[in-house]
Amino acid sequence: MFRQIFESMPLVYRTPAEWAGIPSGVGLGALYNGYLITPPRIYAEELSGIDGMFVAQEKTPTADAVIVLTGTTSRIYWPGWDRLWWKFNAITGEFMARGTNPASFFDYEVFQARDGSLWQKSSLGSFFQVDPISFDEVPGTRRGPDEFGALSIYVCMIDRLQNVAVLYTNNETGSRQIGVYNWTTGALIRRIHVGGIAIDILPEDERRCYVVTNSGLLCLVDYVSGEVLHTVRSPVPLGDVIYAWDRIYRRLLAFQIAPNGDDGACQSVIRGWYPVPLGTHLTRPLPLKAPRRGREVPVLVRVVGDAGEPIAGASVTLSVSDTASIVRHAAGSDAHGESVTVVHCNAPGSMTLGASATVEDGL
Repeated sequence: MFRQIFESMPLVYRTPAEWAGIPSGVGLGALYNGYLITPPRIYAEELSGIDGMFVAQEKTPTADAVIVLTGTTSRIYWPGWDRLWWKFNAITGEFMARGTNPASFFDYEVFQARDGSLWQKSSLGSFFQVDPISFDEVPGTRRGPDEFGALSIYVCMIDRLQNVAVLYTNNETGSRQIGVYNWTTGALIRRIHVGGIAIDILPEDERRCYVVTNSGLLCLVDYVSGEVLHTVRSPVPLGDVIYAWDRIYRRLLAFQIAPNGDDGACQSVIRGWYPVPLGTHLTRPLPLKAPRRGREVPVLVRVVGDAGEPIAGASVTLSVSDTASIVRHAAGSDAHGESVTVVHCNAPGSMTLGASATVEDGL
């Protein structure tokens, strides 16, 4: 599970007075999207879509990093829309600055590779590295789906240090799989089953990534070994959500456009979560040997989370009826979420078992 530990201030819209006034209504000065300034609304712009979020190292008095959103707005000025970036303090959540994203009409979805470099997709099918300041294409970095034996690449995560790309392409559609490809040659190395159709892939460390699925699950995958390490439920409701993994402060970030306020003010914020193992329920106590008078019987209890994932390190307490007694408690649940308590059967008759668990907050 995830514990929310961060929330930014809402993205800040500009009023006509803070920008260029009310358009004159003539030629290029025509009023676009007039509803934006129809009372009680007072702002000259609003979000129409977010296509990227990433974390960059930038020193401020209160943080070592900033969070950057990229997206599009509707506005009252010609040509009626704009492509922008917005910067937030990664610790306080304060809105810091905005600027123009010079990407072409055909470019969208900025994403971050494992080494922190920025990449962008083209609606024509390719993807390429961009400069983190100017957002200009870095020459010689453009790759096409045909280089990986695919017609279309829908989701990608790049790890040039491991020389791999983790992709969801047309070759993986319908199979609930992601593909691990050699970055240099484009050859398929392996496919990995995940808990749904991949809608985002976030680099977590030198060999692991989070795969966000359309079923609302997050799968932590070791793409070097091909293992799914665990699966948890996303803390964000299903919908049009942009995710990012903050490699500096090690937390999951998400942004989802919320309805504006009555005056048109933006209500959308960036939220951050830290992975915290929290058990939601226990399995029923299960004797691993038939209870008999005079016999010591191991009793298994498993601690699980909301997506069925095992919860390690939980302190499990077993209670028994008068016909039995506790001989030995486990130190805590193991990596499989399992805890075994040894019970001594003192007398003939039935034995009633109960269990509870305490999971320490991981923060």
